[in-house]
Amino acid sequence: MIDAWLLWTRADEWIACEARVVDICTGRAVDMHEVLPRSAGGDPTGETNILNVCRPCHSWITDYPNLAASLGLHEFRWPELRD
Repeated sequence: MIDAWLLWTRADEWIACEARVVDICTGRAVDMHEVLPRSAGGDPTGETNILNVCRPCHSWITDYPNLAASLGLHEFRWPELRD
């Protein structure tokens, strides 16, 4: 039998967004963002390479990688090739 109190406490807990992009952040992380993507050689399990982010912040980081990089939210494999 499942303890209803245990389910409620787990469902009530949430992780804060680590990106906190001004004017779009919802505050509640639902995605895990790789600062240096796997395709660029990033470690998908590295603690320093993963950020817990809300969906709007994650979309913003993906849409604006150069701005995100200036905030430390994204890295390029070859920084000198950035647009």
